[in-house]
Amino acid sequence: TARSCAFKCSFCNYPGRAGALTLAGIDTIERELDSMLELGNVRNAVFIDDTFNVPFPRFKEICRMMIRKKYNLNWFSYFRCSNSDEEAIQLMAESGCKGVFLGVESGSPSILVNMNKSATIEKYHQGIEWLRKYGILTFASMITGFPGETTATVNETIDFIRQTKPDYYRSQMWYCEPGTPIENQRERYQIEGEGFVWSHSTMDSLEAMD
Repeated sequence: TARSCAFKCSFCNYPGRAGALTLAGIDTIERELDSMLELGNVRNAVFIDDTFNVPFPRFKEICRMMIRKKYNLNWFSYFRCSNSDEEAIQLMAESGCKGVFLGVESGSPSILVNMNKSATIEKYHQGIEWLRKYGILTFASMITGFPGETTATVNETIDFIRQTKPDYYRSQMWYCEPGTPIENQRERYQIEGEGFVWSHSTMDSLEAMD
């Protein structure tokens, strides 16, 4: 229902490639869902917007539209806990949401700052708690080894997973990709290498892999 992303995370070059955030109208989304259901055999839908719940007021209107239309679809999406409230999550559950993919990335406040995530650990805790309350499955995705990462910040992420208990989680190694905003800070963090073979001032790829 949207192209590009409203955020500028330091590890991601998607907004640069996709341009300004462009949104489909809710009437267009409604027509597309109607046409899917007319096929007669659609039971599940995945919204692949980079962040489905941004802009936030529009997201609530999409949920309300799906409730009003009584689509009876199970749906899944990417979701940003830092841009939510309990009303939105209740609307999600009522409209058929069964699971969300959460780009948490780190349980360390300092690494979230380095990533320019515009999110806080407290918001993540609250969001996952609300999602669990309304029966929505959570899949938390983490990145290990981003510039500034240390054994201590990795342990903060481990603690976060143990405390919030998402239904599923994964941790993937930071990919040092050309064209991402962090590239402009190679000197600051003493970044060398690229792809999955890299080092910076506080960690290297072999340590992150371990």
